[in-house]
Amino acid sequence: MPEYNQERKTIILKPFNELRVEVDFGKKYFVKLKTGFAELFGAELGKQNEYEFSGNKFAIFSYEGCELEISHCSSEYTASTTPMNSYMNLHLALQNRRNLAKKNNQIGPRLLVLGSSDSGKSTLCRILANYAIRSFEAPIVINLDPANGMVTVPGTISATKFSHTINPIDGFMSHGVVNSSGLIDQPLVFYYGYNSVSEYPALFKSVVNNLAKILFKQLELNPKEKESGFIIDTFGNINPSDYHIVDNIISSLQVDTILVVGNEKLYNDFTKKYQDNSLISIASVQKSGGVVNCDLRFLKNIQNDIIKKYFHGCDSEKLQSFSTALRISETGLFKIGQDSLAPSSTLPLGETRKVSETQISQVTIDERVQHMIIGVSQLDLPEATKSEKNAAIKQEPDLNELPLLEYNVQEESVLASPILGFLNV
Repeated sequence: MPEYNQERKTIILKPFNELRVEVDFGKKYFVKLKTGFAELFGAELGKQNEYEFSGNKFAIFSYEGCELEISHCSSEYTASTTPMNSYMNLHLALQNRRNLAKKNNQIGPRLLVLGSSDSGKSTLCRILANYAIRSFEAPIVINLDPANGMVTVPGTISATKFSHTINPIDGFMSHGVVNSSGLIDQPLVFYYGYNSVSEYPALFKSVVNNLAKILFKQLELNPKEKESGFIIDTFGNINPSDYHIVDNIISSLQVDTILVVGNEKLYNDFTKKYQDNSLISIASVQKSGGVVNCDLRFLKNIQNDIIKKYFHGCDSEKLQSFSTALRISETGLFKIGQDSLAPSSTLPLGETRKVSETQISQVTIDERVQHMIIGVSQLDLPEATKSEKNAAIKQEPDLNELPLLEYNVQEESVLASPILGFLNV
């Protein structure tokens, strides 16, 4: 039986209840709103519109109650205990501050969301962004989790203005889709090149500082975005040894509100840390009972799906990637950071390490660069290296569904798929 015609059933969702669903990759799940009002990650569902999901974990919430037609799924259930009231109260508080910012011609709230992995941070950021958009704001969503990617390939951090509702199915990747109003939101993206921020903290802090510097310059020219403020999503597994990275984020992005999701220790640590700073307020919300732990296999599938959408587009807007030939002799490939460093204890007495984790080193182009994502720099190089195109490189998950590099040493050429500054090698 075709999946589209699989057996359906009706669910009556009571007010302030939600339907929680887990769909594996390779499976399809259909939802149609028959009557009432419902939302997915803060975005309203259209009546009689059928939504198709695959490889996703989500919850459909209703403030007033609704009737849903759904296909059967191996993991779905309704829940009456949700954090949505807390999220709405948080949105209203942020909206009051946006209104105050408009009145006084100031920058809007800068919200930093902290929490453990699988705490629902990204979901909360998406809900708050959609609520702000539905209130006719244009919030800037900043992704500081390089393993996520959010609006582009993993290994990056980004800041994106959202002026139209985030697509319920495509999510943040719908940022480049032109809607009926003709609006398009292009992200500001910086390439970090690694999944973990603790792998090269000095490099990560430098990239965050550069993003913040350009972002604040842009805000001076865009009062609407300035008044709407920031919603900042962060990396998970924050250990005390990573607090200096968070401190740098707070300082560079002028954070004035810290929200901790489902982590009492993190909340207490940062409350003590900033208790004497009257410019920063700290709050906490409980982790939703619908949040599920994602295993490494699922996370890898998500990364592959994000990369595929970046090059080939989303369900709502397809893209056509293409291949081009680059002569190896005219191409310089570089990476930032060293694969391995000798322990400081092995250095001669009185000597300090001279190799920096932000040091650039050249990479030999051979078959080892297959299945990697390359970020293309637009910088002008010194005269001695003008023939070299400066790029940072990062190993990514298997890209089985994407075009692969064809490497030929004799012909000195590589074939790649470039789209907006990244190559799939």
